[in-house]
Amino acid sequence: MYYYTAFGFCIASEIHFPELLENSKTDTYDINIRIGPSPRNIENGITDNPELWITPEKYLIHFKNVAYYYAENGNSIIIEPYENAEPKSIRIYLLCNAMAAIIHQRKLIPLHASGILTDDGVALIVGHSGAGKSTTTKALTIKGHKIFTDDVCVLKLINEKVFAIPSYPMMKLWESSFDLLEIDNKNKTDKIWSDTDKYGIFFHEDFISSWQPVIKIFKIEKSDTAVEVMIIKQSGIESFITIGENTYRNHYVEPMKLNTLHFTIVNNLLKQCKVYKITRPADTDSIPAVVKIIEKELSKP
Repeated sequence: MYYYTAFGFCIASEIHFPELLENSKTDTYDINIRIGPSPRNIENGITDNPELWITPEKYLIHFKNVAYYYAENGNSIIIEPYENAEPKSIRIYLLCNAMAAIIHQRKLIPLHASGILTDDGVALIVGHSGAGKSTTTKALTIKGHKIFTDDVCVLKLINEKVFAIPSYPMMKLWESSFDLLEIDNKNKTDKIWSDTDKYGIFFHEDFISSWQPVIKIFKIEKSDTAVEVMIIKQSGIESFITIGENTYRNHYVEPMKLNTLHFTIVNNLLKQCKVYKITRPADTDSIPAVVKIIEKELSKP
């Protein structure tokens, strides 16, 4: 059995995860991951996806030629892998899907965000795939800022204040980002998926496994018509939509009957922090300008 810290949980697993931060052996873990036979459907759990079943307490998803993943009660994941499935694919699909279900089942919000740590808390960066959130975060760390998370963090309401905790110590960057940031430590064994040019960079030694208050959120958006990088503060409803759009696996919320809970957490989040939209030109290297704007905003009270 292997033991890890990830997403704010202590995890006991029958499979090895090099992506996660190892923990000491314990009998008091939050989540158990094991290999075994999985159900083939869940009663009353049908969704629009014929390979996905969801109820408030149970979750089942099937990835052809990879595995079935069955999660229940926020504390258990059963993997039934295909015989010749690639181990990395088995792990990544679990981290990207079954773990998101576990987080929702535990009545927390997984947020699709990168971010850095500041003296006052964390500044999160959200945006659609390809917007540049991971590249921006990496550029900020090159300038001396401490990485908080890449791709996903977890939000939790504590005494009417929203805190975040990172997912796991791996950053995902496109090959173009390595060239843009002049990073030379890539190699093909670190590819996230064998058929893409996206690579993983580990930061186990810098991983922060504690809850931090969220102080600011930046949404990055690429535009074909923008000629320079611009920043605006979003209105209340715009901010609410931004958080909703970037809730990780947000299509799990409705069948898990979590709408009211999510509204409460997001509403409290927007009381304590501002949300900004940064628009950058799509056809130019505008990451340095984005970094400059974020640093300027973070210097303000």
